[in-house]
Amino acid sequence: MTLEERVTALEKKVSSLEAIIKKEKREERKKNSTPRPLTEYQKFISEEIIRLKKEEEGSNTQTTHKERFKKAVSLWTQRQQEQQKK
Repeated sequence: MTLEERVTALEKKVSSLEAIIKKEKREERKKNSTPRPLTEYQKFISEEIIRLKKEEEGSNTQTTHKERFKKAVSLWTQRQQEQQKK
């Protein structure tokens, strides 16, 4: 193995190790960070989905999560439009 080949091989190993270290640091920062607070939209949607699910528990109708989500989004849109009119 020539000197240039050895240097190239070592540079690849160093590059690989640097990538591993960078990934570990990123994971450590992510693990130690606090999550962002929920937005008003996220809070509204999760509360509405729960409310819609509870409403349908007493009835014979069964809707999918996707349908409840669509309904919650349309309610959010209506709410936003009403607030903009004020």
